[in-house]
Amino acid sequence: MAYLTWVARILLFVVLLTLARLNLETVHLNGFLGLEWQGPLAVALLVTLLIGVLLGLLASFRLARVLRAPAPPSPELPPAPSTPARSGYRSPKSVRSSGTADDAGV
Repeated sequence: MAYLTWVARILLFVVLLTLARLNLETVHLNGFLGLEWQGPLAVALLVTLLIGVLLGLLASFRLARVLRAPAPPSPELPPAPSTPARSGYRSPKSVRSSGTADDAGV
């Protein structure tokens, strides 16, 4: 398996080296506040790639730190009071059949 990994690395290096050699044209980049840069396109692409990788790593480290942090403690709820059965409790059926004024539709 290590042999296959090294073959893949060498192949990737050759492809990237070939890409860099094919893109040796000079590019002119204008930045903020009048900053200018002239250099090979391959260097500009490499710098852009490195900046993207660094930003991605910073974001993943921040996310890992947030996920690793302990969860805030949940507030303790007081125990539910135990309510004894009420004396004189009547079921809804017995209330309906009691013959009150509400049952007569008044």
